[in-house]
Amino acid sequence: MKAVVGTTALAQTNGADILGQAEDTEIDLDAYLRWLNTNHPIITNIIADMQAINPAERAARIRALLACAEFSAHGRGNQWATTIDHHLEVRKAGATTLLSAPPNLPQRAPSADEPPYFLLDVFGGAGFIAQFAQDSLGFPGTVITSDPSALMVRLTLNKNLPTLWQRAQDLLMTRSDSLDAVLFAYGTHHVPIAERLQSFKEAWRVLKPGGVLLFHDFPEQGVASRWFAEIVDPYTFTGHKHAHFSIAGVTDYYTAANFHIHSLSEIDDCFQFEGSSRETALTEAIEFMGGAYGLEKLEKSPAGTNFLWEKIQQIFPVEETPVAASPAERYRIVIHRPALLGVGIKPSIP
Repeated sequence: MKAVVGTTALAQTNGADILGQAEDTEIDLDAYLRWLNTNHPIITNIIADMQAINPAERAARIRALLACAEFSAHGRGNQWATTIDHHLEVRKAGATTLLSAPPNLPQRAPSADEPPYFLLDVFGGAGFIAQFAQDSLGFPGTVITSDPSALMVRLTLNKNLPTLWQRAQDLLMTRSDSLDAVLFAYGTHHVPIAERLQSFKEAWRVLKPGGVLLFHDFPEQGVASRWFAEIVDPYTFTGHKHAHFSIAGVTDYYTAANFHIHSLSEIDDCFQFEGSSRETALTEAIEFMGGAYGLEKLEKSPAGTNFLWEKIQQIFPVEETPVAASPAERYRIVIHRPALLGVGIKPSIP
């Protein structure tokens, strides 16, 4: 079922009407594209010609999108997005590292007569990276959010951020050779193993020569993958049976997709919580970890809270420190998460 949108929606700054009232309703692509071109004309040249796709193929590709239901109104989408929005600064360390990583990143925002710098956040969810780049980092370019979840697209449109409805394996809304950087982060392990190489090849296709593919995920034997297996999988309604990555595996994907590997390293993509006391910082940490990961099956009681904090301490390196600040002392809790960060470059055409 498609949401039908009238022409009045195109003049609105809020794009939620493109999806109608049902949060996971299929997007009317024609109305959606008109809205993007009207409200975000800067990205017009990176949007693919959807009319060039024959109707049967287009319908099949949309069905594949609609099958992505983990981050939906019936999965853990609303709770995840709400928690992230309420705790934007918690993830600032990782977001800053990722957005600073492209070696082709300009030192300043391009002037009016210079081409804009476009980064596509392929697993962008409800637009956290784009919002952080815009509000907190002074990112010298435009972050375009991309996600396979209709709910996530709807939530991002509500923030008036440019966003594309597509899967990493099939960046159907993105024109070839149009982007300066592509970011695979936080959702990369959700791509089935058999389709991961295709995702890297799609990134190659949409990048300009000299463009950068940033890869982020958690090592397969690391603390984050243990967290997903021991806590997220049993205590969420959707489960979480997704394979993570090894350095050798990431190297193979980059190489098979014809990228030059600029670097492949480990970063600390930590969560940081601060409060006026240990109790307030601890409360924020527990609320975030329960909400961001959708731990709906976990008992909502002091016993459940104690269990969650004990597991966090068992699985992750946790640092607790008083922080000298003016006018009053504050308390900080840091949950460390080692993650892989790859930087691959699509070679320039001679």
